[in-house]
Amino acid sequence: MTAFEWKHDPDKPYRERLCGPVVLLGLRQDDVETSADFDWAHLHTMFKEHVLDATGIPHVKGKWQTTAAQPGDPVDRANWAAIVAAGAPRWLGKGWGMRVAKSVHSCMFGARFQLPQTSTLGQVNEELRRLEQTIVRIAAA
Repeated sequence: MTAFEWKHDPDKPYRERLCGPVVLLGLRQDDVETSADFDWAHLHTMFKEHVLDATGIPHVKGKWQTTAAQPGDPVDRANWAAIVAAGAPRWLGKGWGMRVAKSVHSCMFGARFQLPQTSTLGQVNEELRRLEQTIVRIAAA
């Protein structure tokens, strides 16, 4: 959970202000100096083959965050815009790019879905196990 997701609200108990765990399903590249060479087309293809149905709706169950991705770097934004123009959902492309690639030599883009704020570690584990076969198929692609 990032800090901007926690909202101060004196009228809500602390527990109700937390969003809950988020799963980022996508492609990660390590040992890179830049995110400029991230394979956005491959990300789109993976999601078409393993996550989305024929109409572009996720068939993988979960509360997907469907707000548009907003890559911060101009190169990442241009590459994201290209896959959206090619038919990818606007919410595909969330993650971290150029800034992280330059500092810790890693970048990752994909899509996020939200788990309930009351999730226990056991429930998070169950959810990840439910996704295991999808993740294995994506990794093999």
